[in-house]
Amino acid sequence: ISGPTPLHFFTKPTPRTGGGLCLAACTFPFLGRLPPTLAPPEGEDEWGRTLVAKLMGAPPYIIIDNVPTGRVLKSAALANAITTDTFEGRGMSTSRILAPLVRCAWGATGNNPTLSDELKERTLPVRLDAGCEHPGRRTDFRHPKLTKWLCENHSSLVWAVLTLIQHWIAVGRPLSVRPMGGFESFA
Repeated sequence: ISGPTPLHFFTKPTPRTGGGLCLAACTFPFLGRLPPTLAPPEGEDEWGRTLVAKLMGAPPYIIIDNVPTGRVLKSAALANAITTDTFEGRGMSTSRILAPLVRCAWGATGNNPTLSDELKERTLPVRLDAGCEHPGRRTDFRHPKLTKWLCENHSSLVWAVLTLIQHWIAVGRPLSVRPMGGFESFA
């Protein structure tokens, strides 16, 4: 994708619903491993420095995990990073300005979070609901050890993703009917 990508935000009503695992499973075919995650930084200055540090490593994904219940996910630096090709900010423990390229996909998880108006327009929401009061006590999974299953079936998952892509190409690479503003190349 030659431009910005929106934040894929996996939200859920209660802890232990599996948002982090679901997001990790979505990235697994590409990475071949579980992705590293980032706790939401405290304060706008910390957001900027943390994002610069992460982006300097040219990661394929940046995943913000466990936005606290009731907390507003609000960061001008994050909103800017999601919608730009180059993110400029100050490096950690220095006054030097760095400008890493932004070539990653974005993900986040949280329990009933609220988004700032800036981030709402840059987000694709994914709502998960286990339909029970204590989702961490469930045992009726098709793949009880999902991480192990992902590892054992990695080549089949890659094949499935490539099949979907090939179908999209075969039908003429249709674009989204209503692309999100600023994310046209993603659409």
